[in-house]
Amino acid sequence: MSFEEIAALPAGARFYRCALQVNPFEYLARHGKASEYSNEADYNAAIVASCVANGVEVVGITDHYRISASTELVGALASAGISVFPGFEAVTKDGVHLLVLFDPGTPLNDVQGYIHACGIHGDVVGSPPGDLDAEELLTASRGWKAQVIAAHSTQSGGLFRVLAGNPRMRVFAHPDLNAYAIPGARSDIPDISVQRILQNTDSNYKRPREVAVINASDVCSPADFERPSSTTLIRMDRPTIEGLRQAFLDHESRIRLHSDLIPDGHPEILGLEIVSERFLKGLQLRLNQGLNVLIGGRGAGKSTIIECLRYALGLTPLGANAAAVHDAMISKVVCSGTKLTLHIQTHTPDKRRYTIERVVSQPPKVLDQDGHQVALSVQDLLGSVGVYGQSELAELAKDQTKLTELLERFVEDKKPDRTEVVEVSQRLAESRSRLSSISEEVSQLRARQEPLAGALETLARYGASGVEARLQEQSSVVKSEGLMALARARLQPIKGIASSLKSELPIEKEEFNVEHATEVAAPHSIAAIHTALLKIDRLLEIAAADVEQAVSAAEVDIAAAAQGVQMERERSAAAFEQALRELQRERIDGAEFIRLRAQVESLQPLSGQINRLEAQASSIKAKRLEDLASFRALSEARCLLLENTAKRLSKQLDENLRVKIERGMDRRNLVALLRGIGGRLAEAQAVLEGASNLDVEELATACREGVDAVSQKYGLTANQSARLCSAGEEFFMSLEEVELLPVTRIELNIAPPRTAAQWKVLDDLSVGQKSTALLYLLMLDGDAPLILDQPEDNLDNRFVTKSVVPMVRREKARRQLIFATHNANIPVLGDAEQIIAIDADGEAERGRILVQLDRIGSIDSQGVASEVRDLLEGGPAAFEDRRARYGF
Repeated sequence: MSFEEIAALPAGARFYRCALQVNPFEYLARHGKASEYSNEADYNAAIVASCVANGVEVVGITDHYRISASTELVGALASAGISVFPGFEAVTKDGVHLLVLFDPGTPLNDVQGYIHACGIHGDVVGSPPGDLDAEELLTASRGWKAQVIAAHSTQSGGLFRVLAGNPRMRVFAHPDLNAYAIPGARSDIPDISVQRILQNTDSNYKRPREVAVINASDVCSPADFERPSSTTLIRMDRPTIEGLRQAFLDHESRIRLHSDLIPDGHPEILGLEIVSERFLKGLQLRLNQGLNVLIGGRGAGKSTIIECLRYALGLTPLGANAAAVHDAMISKVVCSGTKLTLHIQTHTPDKRRYTIERVVSQPPKVLDQDGHQVALSVQDLLGSVGVYGQSELAELAKDQTKLTELLERFVEDKKPDRTEVVEVSQRLAESRSRLSSISEEVSQLRARQEPLAGALETLARYGASGVEARLQEQSSVVKSEGLMALARARLQPIKGIASSLKSELPIEKEEFNVEHATEVAAPHSIAAIHTALLKIDRLLEIAAADVEQAVSAAEVDIAAAAQGVQMERERSAAAFEQALRELQRERIDGAEFIRLRAQVESLQPLSGQINRLEAQASSIKAKRLEDLASFRALSEARCLLLENTAKRLSKQLDENLRVKIERGMDRRNLVALLRGIGGRLAEAQAVLEGASNLDVEELATACREGVDAVSQKYGLTANQSARLCSAGEEFFMSLEEVELLPVTRIELNIAPPRTAAQWKVLDDLSVGQKSTALLYLLMLDGDAPLILDQPEDNLDNRFVTKSVVPMVRREKARRQLIFATHNANIPVLGDAEQIIAIDADGEAERGRILVQLDRIGSIDSQGVASEVRDLLEGGPAAFEDRRARYGF
């Protein structure tokens, strides 16, 4: 599905530029207005052109108690795709000017009938007052299903100029007058008392809610559309009287004057498309840049859509339970082969569209607007998108490690990169393993060398008695034979290399032979792999043959050398036997001397092996010290980032939340290592878990120094210290590699508003309060989309209304919010731009999600309002029954 097709789907409420006091050509002549146009057709054409040029999409026609003269203008605007609220400007019996607007498409004869109801009949001269005063007209407008605006309320003929005292108070407080036209910003009104009235701070004029103000001055020429005072941005699902009514009731969310700041653009998910043969078959959704709310009964598929968004974005749940639910949802409901497509729009560094596609069981891929795959990540496009499933916030609140992961989302500048930590950890593990292996090998060599000292001492005695000199020739032969044995030993590892190479050949590659493998995608690429493996085979065969040839040549040379030594042994044999007989007469065992000489010659070369191994160990230890320093530096950098982030968030949430980082207080890695020692270490574990400022490298050093050092430094018993110290060097090195992770501590202010703060740590809060604390955090998380499944979980309605809804209303202007909910307060009081009512025609295994276009939009859409009432309020009867029981 193309972006254009997605864009054509209902997107909910958006801002329309509205000019709600436009006059027809006849009005100019009647009121002596100068005009460059001599006929109505030219005037109408210029009005339409100016609307298009100035982005005006909605027009209110409000001639003084007239509508028939606007027929041609209404037609010209409608033909250009501009919505028209037909209406009139009334001058009430008490002199107040009011704009009365009706739904687009209302027959003009009906509007004329309402003009008659005001006491205006036939042709009239100028702008006479009607028979109804302001209060009477407002009351009548309710039956007309019209919206009434106080025209130029602070200027001539306006409410605040015409009325005073009780009459003004009564009209101002009338429930059917919710919008006042002013020429600029509220703060520009020169009369401070009127400012206070409109701000709802004057007790004499107090209303249940603050009234809306709009810019809607008279438009009598095409140039008037350029004046800031003539138009207002009004957000509606589509231009209707209900849309105006909702905007006037919720002006903070739905009305922008020229003087209001327009929020910067933010990245957004424009739409979701799912290709599947199961529950999600044919699902297509268009999302709004503001607050999107999924509503529907249990099992309708709201959570499925949330998890599809998470999966398409390639995000993994933080919570273990949430991860299990997510995996089950994808495997059992979404199913293998389902294709998820997200249309994305970025705003920085420029406004551009991308597509994220993901087929279940495959990684996501990003395509540009031309359909070419690009090397961009989801974070590159959308920033740190947050997706949280049902009760996932409550789950995260229980796990301090997960809280720290959550906190990392808020780090500005460079995010902590654990990849480098993992790489250093792997190097440390490898060096530990190699050092342990070398230590074991050296121990074995030293054990073999233990007889050497005694043999040397005995040989020294033989030397002192002159035996060595008498057997010098045979002693030299033995020494040479030892060297022959050493040479053969040195060749053994090289022979092993050749054998290992040959054992791996040939590489199994039949799967890549396209002559045997059928129905493969990209056969040329597969064939290239087969060719590459063949090349490796040939190269390794050559290398193995070269090694074998070199070893064989060396063996021949060694054999020749050994033959020379053997010949020397045979040549000196007679002399050796004669010397032995002579030594026997002197009661000296010459054969024992030769045996000892042979033993020494076989054991002495081991010292070279030991020295080489110890040199290797020394080099590895030096590199290990560097890696340990890097490991600690990375850990320190991460802690600093988290500490700075915690301070910044605490400052931003000064009245509600405090975040702190406690370094090294997550001791679970240490405890796991201690348990691996075996035996009873409960006391040591408890002490080390509770120790402040614990340094594992210092602990490892103390263990190497011995029992007294551990006992004195950490207060452990002798038995517990001895068990630690006897664990060995590999354990000490493992201790050095333990990362004592930071713990995130969160405190929530549970005091009522406008009272002294009462801070309570997260561990001591209720489930609902914990979720509240995390909601405060999530609402600060940049401008990336935030996707929540039932954010109201574990929260009472009062808190949702008093705390969650204000947060939602504030944040939706600067980031996209996508919620699934059963709570009416979120879409209604939060004034959701896009409400999506979904249903299912059966269970997930056999049914499918249903989304009807007339059930998507804002609350000012009749179909959407009906769904909200039925699904979230229990229907009109239930709503009215509760109202009656409460006595409202």
